[in-house]
Amino acid sequence: MSQLYVNTITEKTSGNGVIIPGHSIQTVQTRTTTLTSFSGTSDVDIMAVTITPKSATSKILVTIDIGVSHQDSFSALVKCKRGSTFIGGGVVNSDFASTLANIWFNIRSQSTDNTNAYAITPASKSFLDSPNTTSATTYTCTASQSGAASNAGRVNRPVTANNNAYASSVDSIITVTEIAQ
Repeated sequence: MSQLYVNTITEKTSGNGVIIPGHSIQTVQTRTTTLTSFSGTSDVDIMAVTITPKSATSKILVTIDIGVSHQDSFSALVKCKRGSTFIGGGVVNSDFASTLANIWFNIRSQSTDNTNAYAITPASKSFLDSPNTTSATTYTCTASQSGAASNAGRVNRPVTANNNAYASSVDSIITVTEIAQ
C-alpha cells in the first residue's frame, strides 16, 4: 500500500484551483428574511444566488430551504431555475397541465378558514445540476399559484399574522455547492 504525505498542494496554473473529484470546490448561499407575497400564475422571484464554476465538468448541488404559507383552493408552486431554464422538479404527464412542470414544492393548506391561516410549511430539496460552464451562473427560487386563487401566498410568513406569537416569520435559504468531477 502506498501513502502520499503532503503539507500543501499548490495549483499548477494560477486561478484554476486544484480539482479533486467528488470534493466540494466552493459554496455560495443566499438567505432572505423578506416577507414576500405572490399571487397569480406568473413566477415571482423569491431569492437568487450566483456561482462561477471553476470547471465546466463540475456539478452544482442546489439546495432550497423555504417556508411557504398558502391557503386557498389553488396551490402554491415553488420552482428553481438556472438562468431562464427551470430545473429539477416534477415532469409533465398526461394528467397535468404544462404549467405544472418542474415543480419543487406544491404547497396547499388543508383548510380554507382564512381566520386561522397561521401555519408556515417548511420545504427542503436538493438537485444535482450540470450547467457545463465556467461562466457566472445564477440559480433563482420562484413562487406562483396554480390558478386564480383568492388569497395571496406568502414566503417567510403566515397568510394571517394578527400579531400573534404563533404566527412568527421564518427565513429561506438557497445554497449552491460546486462539486468536482
